[in-house]
Amino acid sequence: MGNKEIAMFNGIGFHTWQVKLKGHLMRKGLWSIITTDAQNLTAQQIRERQAKDEKALGILITSVADDIIHHLDEATSAKQAWETLERTFGAKSKHSKISLKMQLYGLAMYENETLSSLVNRLKSLCTQLSYIECHIDDDDKVAVLLKALPSTYDNIVTVLKEKEPIPTLESVINSLQEDHNNKHPHNETNASKALYVSSSKHTKACKHCGKYNHLSSECYKIKKCVKCGKLGHPPQFCTKGNGGNGDNGGKKVTFKGKRVNYVQSESDDSDDEDQRAHSDNDEVNMVTSAFSSPSTSISSSNKHAKGQLKYSYSEGNDIY
Repeated sequence: MGNKEIAMFNGIGFHTWQVKLKGHLMRKGLWSIITTDAQNLTAQQIRERQAKDEKALGILITSVADDIIHHLDEATSAKQAWETLERTFGAKSKHSKISLKMQLYGLAMYENETLSSLVNRLKSLCTQLSYIECHIDDDDKVAVLLKALPSTYDNIVTVLKEKEPIPTLESVINSLQEDHNNKHPHNETNASKALYVSSSKHTKACKHCGKYNHLSSECYKIKKCVKCGKLGHPPQFCTKGNGGNGDNGGKKVTFKGKRVNYVQSESDDSDDEDQRAHSDNDEVNMVTSAFSSPSTSISSSNKHAKGQLKYSYSEGNDIY
């Protein structure tokens, strides 16, 4: 076809195609050939108009499908071709007026549908009706929109119905959106916060310890353990109240995709007992899964108080 930006007309959606082709002709400076008649023109102006007419007619002919082209067999001007298509296919579209009006006045919000989606459906129906010269007043659009809302909007609908003069459609839409936001103030905030937490945990270093995988506000350099009230470790590794064995006592712990082996000392009575308790476990290695970040090691102290596990972080990522 002549214009790659506009789909070739195949007998369906005439008014949409017509509007797009009108815009294309306007951009080419050819639309006036269809809307005006040649009167009192000089010979030069007649030649110029004839050249434009031929271009416009060529665009029209090459913008319709093969099974439509026969409607333009006898067209000798762009205006004649345009009017022929309008009479033939524009009239057919008018049969859909009743159907579109029924859809418009029966409009109702779907379950879980957003307000913006409902408004878009309303405007789409009004646009389709305008293509067949059936214009819907703004007051009617407001009435249709308010009627389409579920009972959860009853309070704001009552307020808007009593307003004088009747507010515009855009004003009503803004009022409805504001009312919705007031009833659900945390929806957008929580979604944004979740997105921030999800991304920042992996891209920003903690300002307290310089490591990744946690927010600065979650760093146990400044955040006390909820079990013992001390700094430096998360509750998962606190041994308070567990008979000196810790929550997991020498077992493997899986935490956020990482496996940790650790040993807790049983006594601090002597260096020998403590050394035996840790014999081969002075350094506790964190084993990461295939998808985890660089490995981290945790070292337990040879001398520490009974019932407590001390550990230090290596240069890898934190485990919390």
